[in-house]
Amino acid sequence: MASSRKPTAADLSALLVDKVAQRVGACAAFVVSGANPTVAIALSGGRDSAALLRACSAWRDAGNAVRLVALHEIG
Repeated sequence: MASSRKPTAADLSALLVDKVAQRVGACAAFVVSGANPTVAIALSGGRDSAALLRACSAWRDAGNAVRLVALHEIG
């Protein structure tokens, strides 16, 4: 029987991070190359770019050997 428990905000957030991390991983094959590639994320400071950075971090921490760099302009 299916659970009647309503998903929490944390559940939905984790699901979103996982989905974005999957897409980043799929796209990264076309963007990065080399033995120790670098993935640069443009970080505006908004929720969307923070979520993208978090998802990329999760993707890297899942065993992808990449250097992750966040780029943010101050001023």
